[in-house]
Amino acid sequence: MSIDSRGRRFVALGDPLQLEPVIDLPEPLLERVAEHFAGSGDFDVRRWSVQDLADRRARVGTEIALAGGARVRLGCPLRVHWRCDQPMVGLAKALAYGEVLVEATPERPPLALPPSAWLDVPRADSESPSHFVAAEVPVLLRLLGACAETDAAAYVITPYRDVAAGLRQALRRTAFAHFLEEERLGTVHTFQGREEDVVAIVLGGTGGTASRRFAYERPNFLNVAVTRARRRVFVIGWHAMWAQLPHFRTVAKVLPRHPADTWPRQRRTDPLGKPST
Repeated sequence: MSIDSRGRRFVALGDPLQLEPVIDLPEPLLERVAEHFAGSGDFDVRRWSVQDLADRRARVGTEIALAGGARVRLGCPLRVHWRCDQPMVGLAKALAYGEVLVEATPERPPLALPPSAWLDVPRADSESPSHFVAAEVPVLLRLLGACAETDAAAYVITPYRDVAAGLRQALRRTAFAHFLEEERLGTVHTFQGREEDVVAIVLGGTGGTASRRFAYERPNFLNVAVTRARRRVFVIGWHAMWAQLPHFRTVAKVLPRHPADTWPRQRRTDPLGKPST
């Protein structure tokens, strides 16, 4: 069945720089479809979505530069960002949208939380079959405690399902068990299209570099995770390991690094947003 068999024209609405479609068809079927269109390279659904095809075939459009120098063609690019404060808008521009993105976030009252940051949880790398890192749990709990003190709602996002499972088990025994009932904790796919004041990105990831490839090969994961946050974003994970990877390197340049065991030195700010004494 051709892509336009149900109409003479179609409009694809989406953003190829957010999460790619999840393909759950059997691999042999995908291979047969790819073989049928062999030579064109355009119809391998394992590589290209409908949105990708529409953007590449559009008569008008533009190319934008991604972090790392790659370029992507967009038929009708996202131009105005109105949801997030800095540094999330700057991160979105640096990771995915280049100079075409215009910041139009309205002014909001100050949020009584420390600025966005990378909370470093150093550890020795290992080949554990699970990506869950128990040492990241107390850091997350301190962050959620700071949010609760300031009435700031939060999401907890992770790249890995086993990290999400470990965090659910840990939070079930705390004052933040409601995060499970309200679906405030999960992998990034859980939060596509959603937004909250604060986002904690818990990285985990104790395996080798290959196990982290899906999170850094393209900017999509980080672009979605970071821009779920309206006011603050906090990355929790081993800075020395993740910050050397593509796209995470960009985040590491923007977010100040704080040793997790010393954060936060001061949780509260005055009504003007200045640190209390």
